Order: sequence, then structure tokens, then C-alpha cells
Amino acid sequence: MTTNPTIQSTRVEPAQRRRFTKAEKHQIVAEYDAASTPTEKGIVLRSWGTYQQNVSRWKRENQMTKPKQPAKPSQAETRLAKQLATAEKKLNASQDRVNLLEELVEAQGKVLGLHAKNTGSPSQA
Repeated sequence: MTTNPTIQSTRVEPAQRRRFTKAEKHQIVAEYDAASTPTEKGIVLRSWGTYQQNVSRWKRENQMTKPKQPAKPSQAETRLAKQLATAEKKLNASQDRVNLLEELVEAQGKVLGLHAKNTGSPSQA
């Protein structure tokens, strides 16, 4: 068997895998989502040198890491929250009443002082 001297065996180095940072992944996903047509989406993918399956995976990963919605409060928590709201309303009403009574006591003291001044009796202040 003879070998053809014009054909040379060359070793082709495998292409290095492209690695994207989290910030780049977020940017790629955002650009891909912002693209409105398949052509624009393809341009985004080619400009970054990646594939649609990667973008889909990154999007799923981002959704998994987002904070979950708070759980619905239990019946006991709801009942306690209502009791707390009722107690706070009563407290506010009581505070308003105390403030009003303090103003009345102060006004009565002024009236008594004026009355004592006008009648000539010694003041009680």
C-alpha cells in the first residue's frame, strides 16, 4: 500500500469550550428575550457564539434561583393578624381619648385659674 505524498495528516485541535460568566449569561438571555423575530434571535446567538438550547437552560436556571413567593398564611396566622389589627384600632382610639381628656384637664385648669383671678380667691396653680 502506498501513501499519497500530497495528503498530509494534520491533527486538528478541538475548539475550546466557551465559558460565560453569570453576568454574560444574564445579558445574553436579556438580549435574546428582547429580540422580536427569529432572525434577530439568531443574530444574538451568533454574536455571542452560543446556541438556543444554552439560552433556554440559562433562563430556567435563572427562574429557579429567583426568590419564591411567600407562602400563603395559615388560618391561625390570619386569625392572629385580625386580632392584632383589632387591638391596634382599640389602642389608637384609646390614645385619642386620652389625648382629648388631657386637653380637657388642661383647659379646666386654665378656667379655674381665670375664675380664681376674677373672684379674688387665691389661685390653685
